[in-house]
Amino acid sequence: MIKKKLLVCVLFVIVAIGKANGQDIIFYKNGTKDSVKIVEIGEETVSFKKYKRLNGPLYVVPKLELKFIEFEDGKIHVLDSTSVNENKSSQTHIRYIGNNILMVNMFSIVLGNIQLGYEMLTNDGKVGYKASILASVLSEQTKISMLLLGLDVNLYSSGQKWVSHYVGPAIRYGYVDYYEEGFNPSKPFVACLINNGFTFNAGNSFYTAIQIGVGSGFYESKIFPYGYLTLNLGGRF
Repeated sequence: MIKKKLLVCVLFVIVAIGKANGQDIIFYKNGTKDSVKIVEIGEETVSFKKYKRLNGPLYVVPKLELKFIEFEDGKIHVLDSTSVNENKSSQTHIRYIGNNILMVNMFSIVLGNIQLGYEMLTNDGKVGYKASILASVLSEQTKISMLLLGLDVNLYSSGQKWVSHYVGPAIRYGYVDYYEEGFNPSKPFVACLINNGFTFNAGNSFYTAIQIGVGSGFYESKIFPYGYLTLNLGGRF
């Protein structure tokens, strides 16, 4: 009987250790704590994933609200609040940043087109895979008809912040009619570019990005400089 109880205790300890393995714990100044996976410790904020939702959204919390972090290996990281501006409001709270973004290009609307895009970010928020479609809606006024599909890879060197910079390759493929003769499948339009832009996350879900793309286009056996300027507005979820 004693051996059986001892075996049960050993198994219980092993299971408990297994569950605790791999998680970090953040301790708040209000006395609460949370099991997380730390993604980044910045100058003013700490970015993390909920331990029970590692595939979920990225959270960002100001350092001013934290006392210390206990890492999975048992090491303690005491947060030095003196490095952060103490005059900043202590009323800020955890910021939810979704990994999915839906957007519309406002500049394309001005030109008589509509461009919609969807971007999916990796868990650490440092890589975004974007798909877009651009189609003419006012071709009679602009004298240009087009249908373009786009694939982009955006690289965020510092992850998702209030303001984030990104750069990455992009490709556009589709059909453009400059001569009002209708789309000709034998004359597709192809462009390869490098995007360079900034995102502005003014709130938990509102998304703004301004981007410039520069590269080369290929149409009717001719290669020529090609580029665009976009202003994307949308939401994160």
